[in-house]
Amino acid sequence: MAKRLGIKENVYYFQSSFNRPNLTYEIRNCKNFKSVDLDIVNLLKTRFKEKSGIIYCLSRKDCEKLSEILRINHKIPCDFYHADLPYRQRQEIQSKWMKGEIHVIIATIAFGMGINKKDVRFVIHYSMPKSLEGYV
Repeated sequence: MAKRLGIKENVYYFQSSFNRPNLTYEIRNCKNFKSVDLDIVNLLKTRFKEKSGIIYCLSRKDCEKLSEILRINHKIPCDFYHADLPYRQRQEIQSKWMKGEIHVIIATIAFGMGINKKDVRFVIHYSMPKSLEGYV
């Protein structure tokens, strides 16, 4: 890579594994559940009760739909976040999530870039990402 960039001196390479020993990865087979939405509700009300997290969806429509299901039907403090929202509204939602006023943010995959929230305890992919990089 350094050669392609034309960097010839003082090049240092750092390489590390994708694996993070402090994280737990879990793959759940959707066929084992009557409803993926209800499985997520169960996780949020038990294992991740009042914990901060992100649920990623592929589409804006899925973000909005899942947010409504969780918020209205199951009283889970959450909101959706995607590029079609006005800038001010996105900032307000992110601010509420950062302050813990809402526990779960349901977003398209672009949301996570640059987020530095120390108390995030889960990341759920509601939809299968289109590539392996989508999980990172």
